[in-house]
Amino acid sequence: LLSGVTHSFQRIEEIASKRPRRWPMLLTGAFSLLLSFLLYLGFETQEERFIQRLIDEEGRGLAALIERDFFLRETALTRMADRLAASPVHLLTGWAGDAQNYLHDFPGYERIGWCRSPEEIHWVTPEGGGHRLFEKIRPTEHTPLLEALQRIEERRKPSALLLPKLAEGEFALLHLVPIVSGDRYLGTLLTLSSLSPWIDTVFSEISPAYGISLHAGGMEIYRRIPAAPKERFLWEGPLSLGMDPAWRLRVVPNRTFVSQNRSGLPIFALFFGIVISGMMMLVFHLKESGRLRTTQFETTNRFLFEEIEKRRTAQSRYEDSTAFLEAIVENVPLMIFVKEAENLHFVLFNRAGVELTGISQEEILGKTDHDFFPPEEAEFFIAKDREVLAGKDVLVIEEEPLHTRHRGVRLLRTRKVPIRDASGKPKFLLGVSEDITERKTRDREREKQRRALERSNAELEQFAYVASHDLQEPLRTVASYADLLEERAGECLDEKT
Repeated sequence: LLSGVTHSFQRIEEIASKRPRRWPMLLTGAFSLLLSFLLYLGFETQEERFIQRLIDEEGRGLAALIERDFFLRETALTRMADRLAASPVHLLTGWAGDAQNYLHDFPGYERIGWCRSPEEIHWVTPEGGGHRLFEKIRPTEHTPLLEALQRIEERRKPSALLLPKLAEGEFALLHLVPIVSGDRYLGTLLTLSSLSPWIDTVFSEISPAYGISLHAGGMEIYRRIPAAPKERFLWEGPLSLGMDPAWRLRVVPNRTFVSQNRSGLPIFALFFGIVISGMMMLVFHLKESGRLRTTQFETTNRFLFEEIEKRRTAQSRYEDSTAFLEAIVENVPLMIFVKEAENLHFVLFNRAGVELTGISQEEILGKTDHDFFPPEEAEFFIAKDREVLAGKDVLVIEEEPLHTRHRGVRLLRTRKVPIRDASGKPKFLLGVSEDITERKTRDREREKQRRALERSNAELEQFAYVASHDLQEPLRTVASYADLLEERAGECLDEKT
């Protein structure tokens, strides 16, 4: 029975510990995550293309703006040179007024001048005097400027020149336009301006969402961004200013512009895909778990029904065996009792014991010897019980008195055996007592008869001895005479005589 119950619990635990198949759930979750990631990449790529397209359009527009302003200034300067060439007298007397008008129309220039040779330049500055850093320019000492003036005189075409480091971190832009009347070279018009004020003037009305930087000859000559561009969104293109080295414009959006033009759709698609993936995995998990649980419950129910039926059969057999053993114990003509090892309370007392002692089972169960027998007798019983429980396997008491209720004092022959648990510790005490009162009475009667017979035999032996002595005396006399006769007349006697 215990083995069957243990096996039942082990089987139930084995069934309950099984896990559902996870590969459909994991495959569905992985597919959903992959799909959401692909959607995220698609939307992210579209957004980046859109932002890059905006930056490209803005970059081309800013480049066109710089080129337009540059050529407007150059065109106005060329017209001024044409007017001066048409009236050489005006070149000497009235050109300063035209120069002031030009400086007024095109702010950002520091000064305008004309020269016939590098040694002599006539300058006109805007009201307020302008920037003084150009006072350091000496054409005869400035090789690039001297070469530019010589090329203008030779080629007689407009030109521009970038002058580096007129002051710390400053660059200057020099426009040169020849004054030509027919085939005669009259001089050169020059405009000088700091690069930063000119570019700031050009970009004074554009959106601050963009940062720009200008590069010439691999060197950054102008910056309108707080740090070097680190964004992956940028536009970079050449400026058609006809200058050597060629200029390049770089346009970078600020982070606010990028964040404002992002829709958040890629993140939403990824988040939505993760949520859908989790929900699908949960649905598959619940479905598979439900299916497996149903199978487990069905298997468990069948198993439990089988185990219940087995337990019923085992219980019936156990009850039959118990009833059979109880019948044997109750019908054995010997007193059988069982006591608890700890406090020596009676837990079993058969019918023969009831008939012998006159104490019913209801009275004696749960009680001790002190509740029914005299103190000396109870102490004797308990001492023998303790002796058995202390270590003896079997104790045989050949004769012990027992006071009964209706039959007086009876003599018992008792065997006591300890019943141990799995650890070897005594748990119960089993006693079997046989009523030997009648046998002892018969033994005493037989002993009395034996002793009487022994006395009778002794007396008979004494009588036989005396009688034998009295009978043997005449026989000895006859034997003596016979011996004497044989001695004296033996030769004369034959067998017949």
